[in-house]
Amino acid sequence: MFVLWGASAIILLILFLYDRWFEGIYEGRTYPNVFMNGLPFGGKTVPEIESYWKSQSVPFQEKTYEFVFEDHIATISGTELGVGYDAQLAATQAYLVGRSRFFLSNLMTKYFFGPVNLPTQFRWDDEALMGILESFAYTVDIPVSDALFDFKNGRVTTFRPSRDGRKLDIQHSKQRFVSALANVPLHPDVSVKILA
Repeated sequence: MFVLWGASAIILLILFLYDRWFEGIYEGRTYPNVFMNGLPFGGKTVPEIESYWKSQSVPFQEKTYEFVFEDHIATISGTELGVGYDAQLAATQAYLVGRSRFFLSNLMTKYFFGPVNLPTQFRWDDEALMGILESFAYTVDIPVSDALFDFKNGRVTTFRPSRDGRKLDIQHSKQRFVSALANVPLHPDVSVKILA
């Protein structure tokens, strides 16, 4: 019985020492099983991960986004939109994998679950995007105009033909913007045209 307890204590001590050694190696760094968008980020520091995702955002920020409807064009820069990956969130999430306040969960995440693949969040200033689309709608929208016939003394004195109206579908334009973002890294053009 004593041998069983002694062996168990030695195994637990070895596991504890291994965990301390492992923690020492990865102090201030992500664990080796951390991936983001399928790319390995194990052993990276928070500033390294932030720097990587900020650099991946540059192509989006250097572009000019043009919303086009017939002969109307509205333009906004990627910098004004703040388009890019949320580098701080990505780095924080990657670092916190296996570092919760739950000891057993941390052990499972670090040693048994295998790769943890985190998606990155893409962001833009929605207020700026909505501002440009609402401004663009102001130039594109045409109100419906009913025909006008004004009769006096049996004669038409005022005549205006009816006119169909049109209204920019802001939500659809926003969806087209999101779709266009997926192709930005593939296009060397400085301008990205989005048909509104």
